[in-house]
Amino acid sequence: MFEKFRESEFSETEQALIVKLRETGPDDPDVRGALLSWCKNEEAKVDEINTSRASIEFNLKRAKFYRAAGYNDDALENLESVREAAHNEGAEDLYSEAMAIMNEIDNEKPEK
Repeated sequence: MFEKFRESEFSETEQALIVKLRETGPDDPDVRGALLSWCKNEEAKVDEINTSRASIEFNLKRAKFYRAAGYNDDALENLESVREAAHNEGAEDLYSEAMAIMNEIDNEKPEK
């Protein structure tokens, strides 16, 4: 499980939510509510900016968030969206970042 995350990427509130998500899981009512609230707040920021790039950046942040909490499947789902949208928008920097994280996750999987 991915235990470390760059603190500078997340606010103190986000860091606390990541730790709580890691400890209690998404089924905990408090965690679920806080996670939904965080997503709504982030989506409101995206709506205010109203660009494709802002939406892609939010999905990338959400992927990093899930990865930091140890939920690689959820992270990969968001990264796939980032990869596709970034490619379509010509945002090669975001595409490359998504691919790098996807490769890290793949390299962490135990070989069969």
